[in-house]
Amino acid sequence: MTKNLLDKIIEISLFFIFIFVPLIVNPTAYDYFYKPKIESVYALILIICICWFIRGFVVVRSLAWKKNPLSLPLLMYALICVISTITSIDPHLSLKGDVLREEGLIALLSYSALVFLMGNVIRSRELGTRLLKGLALATAILSLYGLIQYFGYNPTAHFIYKSPPGRVSSTMGNPNFLGKYLALTIPLLLVFYLQSKEITMKILFAAGSTCAFSCLILTYSRGSWIGFCFGLSLQWYFLTCIDQTLRALKHLGERV
Repeated sequence: MTKNLLDKIIEISLFFIFIFVPLIVNPTAYDYFYKPKIESVYALILIICICWFIRGFVVVRSLAWKKNPLSLPLLMYALICVISTITSIDPHLSLKGDVLREEGLIALLSYSALVFLMGNVIRSRELGTRLLKGLALATAILSLYGLIQYFGYNPTAHFIYKSPPGRVSSTMGNPNFLGKYLALTIPLLLVFYLQSKEITMKILFAAGSTCAFSCLILTYSRGSWIGFCFGLSLQWYFLTCIDQTLRALKHLGERV
């Protein structure tokens, strides 16, 4: 198994996590939304781990370990999760999570592992950009489907959990979950819109941002709105600081 093949498998697995996992719905299962998504994440992370280790120990014979400022905080977070599970009054529930949440210890450790792996397997800016654009595409599709739900067409209506009238949940199964997802990804769409130089891409990102923003409104998730506004404010502040710094450096260069 060559290095290029392993890199391609890792890349495809990451694309599945970024693009397809948020859209997964299994209408034939007891749990339409949560279990299919988290089990897909488990399988894809396992594939990435296996390929990464084979690439490092067998093919390259040197497991490259990138220094990441998030490594220590992630390790501490994982340790706290393990201790909390061990000392929990219901260790089984803490380990696997609620049936319609699937956010137990295994899920939390998997998310931590994914962050760590991304810091070590994404080897180029180009790949990172393509992954983020894939995430933006998934957000646009998910939001468009949420708007379709709002106007009365909802083929994935869940027989266990039903969204309150007037609130959309799209492929997330819960308006609050959808709101949290959109609060994290709408700023990404806005950044791509601002950075795009081609008029076609600018129109597409503007349309995606509009769909996502409209869908966020229709979730009526107050916590998501607070998080979105706070995150957008920080993003705008940092972008303004960077722009002012670049302008100052340019002015200084002209004076010199």
